[in-house]
Amino acid sequence: MNSNHRHGNSANWFLTGIFLLTLVVGSFVIASCEEDQPEEQPAAATETGELADDKAVVGEIVEGEFLSLSNNVFSPEEEIVIAYVYDDSFDDTAWVGIVPSNIPHGDEDVNDQHDIKYEYLYGKSGELSFFAPVEPGEYDFRLHNSDGNGKEVDSVSFTVR
Repeated sequence: MNSNHRHGNSANWFLTGIFLLTLVVGSFVIASCEEDQPEEQPAAATETGELADDKAVVGEIVEGEFLSLSNNVFSPEEEIVIAYVYDDSFDDTAWVGIVPSNIPHGDEDVNDQHDIKYEYLYGKSGELSFFAPVEPGEYDFRLHNSDGNGKEVDSVSFTVR
């Protein structure tokens, strides 16, 4: 019995050694992988708040006076949910539309001629669901206080990549 007892202890010590060696090697591999990851650098902003290197930041919240987006970069045909609030000065026909960013701001009739998609607002606050344009590029959600002789009162920009 004594010899079996000693042999059992040797096997236990051997297995304990293998276990500890596995822990040490595993910790080393994990630590070296973490060191190899590049550190993300935030994009530098200009005085106007625009990104200096013209790269959009995925996940950036974009807020205007009446509109807000939880992201500013989307894939073609990706669903976009935009939140809105407005006050009593808006007409019952207030609307939000997707308009290419190169179209001049301000005139509801001009935006109406160039909108890719639009939705009327329902209630003083809420969310509207759109799908990103198929064509990559720069776009705006533009809010208008009425449909017909209205004016653009807010906008938030986004990119389709």
